[in-house]
Amino acid sequence: MHHFYPSGLQPIDRSVVFVVDVSKSVGRRNLEEIQAALNDLLQELRPADLFNVVAYSNAVDYWNNRSLAPATAVNVRSAESFVDSLSPSAGLNMSF
Repeated sequence: MHHFYPSGLQPIDRSVVFVVDVSKSVGRRNLEEIQAALNDLLQELRPADLFNVVAYSNAVDYWNNRSLAPATAVNVRSAESFVDSLSPSAGLNMSF
């Protein structure tokens, strides 16, 4: 999500859903790398952007109840806490 805009052009507001595989096949080390990268991306969101974080393995877990939220400082911190709490779980279930 590293966007570079020509000078004088205002960036457009974004709607982003981050989807994270937390099945055991991902592994703890890979998940830690994913968490660090995702937290960096969350920091790049602007307050006018809308976002959500979805984690899946044998179940689907939403940071914000299946809806997009504005990227306020409070929401970004909350999403970071959600991301930091993710751990590898049971096998992958693709039948949502």
